[in-house]
Amino acid sequence: MKRILTLILLTALGVSTSCQKQDALEETVVKDMTKLQVPSGFSWESSKDIYFEVNITDMRFSKAIHVVSIYDADPALNGKLLARGSASISSAFSTKIYLPNTVKEVFIVKTAPDNSTSSQKVSINATKLEVRLSGVVKNNLTSANPANISGLGDSPDCTTGCTQTVTTSNTNLSINTGDVVCITGNNITIGFNGNGGTVRICGTNVTVQNASLNGSAKLIITRTASVTFSNLNTNGSSSEFVNYGTVAINGSFSPKGTFTNEGTLSTVGDLDLNSQTIFKNFGVLNIGATMNVNTSSDALNNGSIITAQ
Repeated sequence: MKRILTLILLTALGVSTSCQKQDALEETVVKDMTKLQVPSGFSWESSKDIYFEVNITDMRFSKAIHVVSIYDADPALNGKLLARGSASISSAFSTKIYLPNTVKEVFIVKTAPDNSTSSQKVSINATKLEVRLSGVVKNNLTSANPANISGLGDSPDCTTGCTQTVTTSNTNLSINTGDVVCITGNNITIGFNGNGGTVRICGTNVTVQNASLNGSAKLIITRTASVTFSNLNTNGSSSEFVNYGTVAINGSFSPKGTFTNEGTLSTVGDLDLNSQTIFKNFGVLNIGATMNVNTSSDALNNGSIITAQ
């Protein structure tokens, strides 16, 4: 009888040991990372560092300090503050934020010395982002309504639709109907005669030695651009000049046709709006002398205009 009980006990122990070994083997297989099948391009990182450089292009307050705040969503819709700092026209605000990959955009708000604000929605499409903030007040900017208050929408760029791209200095450009000439070079000098078609300037520190807009020619200064004009003539009654960026005119400016400002534009001399001008300002105008408005001009100002006289 003892032999039978002993045999039964040994058999039970053998079964228990076998199960324990099997369980241990199965547990080892589950925890073996070398056996995992990971899809190509998969990253274990759920967040990453994003570097921001925020530049101030609001010229209304000279070198005074502006407050810059970065939110993970529209602050009007309870967006969370991610970073805050200061900047001026001569000193950018630079910061690094560790953002979850689920965050696809941020809202950057600039508070000027007079407590006026401007907001800009920025897509997280790179690990290093450079942003320019003007003096445009956009109190109606929400996730559902990201467009500029002018209704123009955001600035075009020079990545699509160009029939010619200019990267080096050229002071003898001719633009005709159907042409879309994109200026992408930085630190260059150009000149053009527009008898139709469109000129888009996207480069920085671009000097325009001479420029004429005739007929239905159109000139667009994009949001990334900074341009200095030695001479700008808008001769055509159906011509169009739109500024989203930073423009300096070394003299007076007397536009014909449609003149729309969404960025910052400064003149050394007068700004003259005559009876052939359709004028819309949603940005910042710094007039070095006098602004003269013809009583029959179609003029709309929803931005800031500062005159020296």
